[in-house]
Amino acid sequence: MVERQMLVDRDEFAKEFQKEYEARVKATKMITDLQKDKSILQRKIRRLKKTTRRLNNHYQAAEQRCLSLNRELQESSYASLREQNEVLQSELEKERLARIDAEKKLEEARGGIQNFVHNFFENPEQNGAVMVPV
Repeated sequence: MVERQMLVDRDEFAKEFQKEYEARVKATKMITDLQKDKSILQRKIRRLKKTTRRLNNHYQAAEQRCLSLNRELQESSYASLREQNEVLQSELEKERLARIDAEKKLEEARGGIQNFVHNFFENPEQNGAVMVPV
């Protein structure tokens, strides 16, 4: 009976040992799988962080470029409009002065012609004109 009890205890112990062994193997396999998953996820996280940093750098660079281009556009637009305005004003002033000068010359020419005609008819002998009797 003691032997039988020992055999029963030994069988129970062997079954319990087998269950614990299988549980341990199963737990070890789960741990290994979890570690693989963890390493895969850590790699993905590193890649995501790297990509995020790169995208943030590109975004910041693009934002700086955009701000500088907007600033240049505003400055150049105002400056170019101002410059064009100054050029047009100077051209307008030149045309106005040229017109005034042309009007003065025209008036002088008209006055000279009128004086010539007046003097010609008033003093025909001085001008070398010959009077033809009619």
